Amino acid sequence: MTVLGELDELRRRSRRRAQAKGQRLERLVQAALEAEGAKVERAPKIVRWRPADEPGGRPQPFTTHHDFFGCWDLMAVMPDGRRCMVQVTTLENAAHKRVKIIQAGFPATPDDRILAHIGQRTFRELVGPAFAMPGRVLVLPPLPRRPKPAKPVRPVEDGELWLSGDGGVHTRRGSP
Repeated sequence: MTVLGELDELRRRSRRRAQAKGQRLERLVQAALEAEGAKVERAPKIVRWRPADEPGGRPQPFTTHHDFFGCWDLMAVMPDGRRCMVQVTTLENAAHKRVKIIQAGFPATPDDRILAHIGQRTFRELVGPAFAMPGRVLVLPPLPRRPKPAKPVRPVEDGELWLSGDGGVHTRRGSP
């Protein structure tokens, strides 16, 4: 592989890792809002089409996330009926997202938030409509772990040894 090919591969891997991190952070914020009783919707994935490589070839589909109103990752309705729009980003990218929301002319309210990821489960919360820094620091609870599926139990064959729950070793013999 050439040096340019290796650089392209590194860029692709870096982009994939960044997308996975962003989705993980969105799930973390979604779980925290749902724990407060909110109904939460994440921005949907949409299918786009890449033009064909050669004339007469078939276009290739690919998926991408599409933010609500071009600005927001999450939309939540709180138990008391307030609506809340949330943009999840990194601390380094928070200023860019703030400018994007303000320039879009979206009618932000004091319930809207930019959550800038600092590290682990820690975020800096910028409150709308001005989204002014420094904002308060939030530490979100961890995501609930998914239970591991149980291993299927296989029947014991004649003459096979197995360990029982009490630590004893047993042998199965055929029926008389």
